[in-house]
Amino acid sequence: MQERNKLAKAFLSVAYYGTVDDFDSYDEVVKLINKIERRADSITKKEDIRELIQDNREESTVSYPVIFYACDEHSNCADDHLAYQGKIYIDRYWRSKFEWPEWMRLSIERYIREHGTVSIQRIMGPPVWLGTRPYCKHKFYSLDTLTVLTRDPNSLIPHVITHRKSKKKRRLF
Repeated sequence: MQERNKLAKAFLSVAYYGTVDDFDSYDEVVKLINKIERRADSITKKEDIRELIQDNREESTVSYPVIFYACDEHSNCADDHLAYQGKIYIDRYWRSKFEWPEWMRLSIERYIREHGTVSIQRIMGPPVWLGTRPYCKHKFYSLDTLTVLTRDPNSLIPHVITHRKSKKKRRLF
């Protein structure tokens, strides 16, 4: 509790006076601010993806249903996201969205089985956190159902070209 009070005093000191007397307190305040910023960024990303899904639920029709989402693929990806990037995901609640024609429902179920498609809601949360982790740059794009069912999945994935920064220091001499 003392640690928390000390941190709160240091934070208020920075907020009101722009200074911190104790150097350790300053480092703690910076860590706290960064932690709060990462948490807010994560929450914002989750809300953006949920809003995209909700908008598609409201605006979709049986003639132009949007229940699939493509996750982009890029070279500057975290190791634990490599297996999840560049894939197509589905809205968990797709069955209850419409009165699907029998042929379309069967086609969607076959696509899910053949491609091992999982729900977008599943990969947004633990343990994957795809697209929602603070420094994750993956984006999701809406795909209409007929396009997904009739085209090659690899042609639907957006590819973003980025490069990892080299961690090797270059010697000048």
